[in-house]
Amino acid sequence: MTAEADNKPRPARTLDDLLARYRAGDARALGRLLTLVENQHPEAGRALSAVYPLAHNAYRIGFTGAPGAGKSTLVSHVTGALAAQGRAVAVLAMDPTSPFTGGALLGDRVRFQTPPDAEGVKPVFFRSAASRGHTGGLSKTTEEMSVVLDAFGYERLLIESVGVGQVGLDIAEACDTTVVVVVPESGDDVQALKAGLLEIADILVVNKADRPGAKALRQQLEEAVHLRTKRQRHDWAPVVHMTCGQTGEGIPALVELIDTHHTHLLQQSGQETLRRDRLRRALLNLVREELRVAAADAFRLGRLPGGGDLEHALDDILRGERDPFGIARHAARRLID
Repeated sequence: MTAEADNKPRPARTLDDLLARYRAGDARALGRLLTLVENQHPEAGRALSAVYPLAHNAYRIGFTGAPGAGKSTLVSHVTGALAAQGRAVAVLAMDPTSPFTGGALLGDRVRFQTPPDAEGVKPVFFRSAASRGHTGGLSKTTEEMSVVLDAFGYERLLIESVGVGQVGLDIAEACDTTVVVVVPESGDDVQALKAGLLEIADILVVNKADRPGAKALRQQLEEAVHLRTKRQRHDWAPVVHMTCGQTGEGIPALVELIDTHHTHLLQQSGQETLRRDRLRRALLNLVREELRVAAADAFRLGRLPGGGDLEHALDDILRGERDPFGIARHAARRLID
């Protein structure tokens, strides 16, 4: 056996071995731990409990928008800029699910351009995650995977939602700064989404600014922001910005806007309050997911959540003796109690 082979990292035989390598900064152990968590392995819960005390410093920046808006290109540019600042950056990109393997189709990995090696520039960690049919544009294990990356020591975590044709709210709940990307050719789709965009966006990016209609779209969005009476969280109104992902135009200013929003949040609330707010949102979503899983498991066994026979309940509904709404409320309350 060669010396080179002796120096190659050996696969972890146990979870404790994997965690030890992870804590030592082994990137391969990080990848394996992310896979364990994403696949919801029986040991995932113990792994998350072990790493969670190390996680609390990563600032999360979310990118969302319709398919073809240029999210991946912008994420690539922003990642390079943050890395050039000396930041430790990780990217978590949601991809559509393969109908054959259940895994990510890796479209964003193909489009993502790794920042060039340079002195003082830390390597960027990139991970594709399968949405697996989860609504809202994120994976159902986004929070868990974010914690694993955070605990590993990444300072900035960029989360890109899958192109779902509409803007899901999950990205805003999972991130501190939400960047919504639109393009001129969105046309009537943008008009229909405008209210939703303003609800979740901290920064509205009109990408592909070199195309016809870009300036008009920016003006429409700025007017909508100006007329909006309800303020954003932490007294921040959405900022409209123009970029051109192909040329890099507007990217430095976009990075500066993200930093400005981060500074604003810290000044308004402080680090501990920001972390507490994000934790509150994450906990609510995690409880929802656990309840969904518990209900699905009960139905699979022919039971109602919280107890009761499913087929008997269906018989009662079909005979007109009961209604599904009352049964669902009763089952949910019993499950919670």
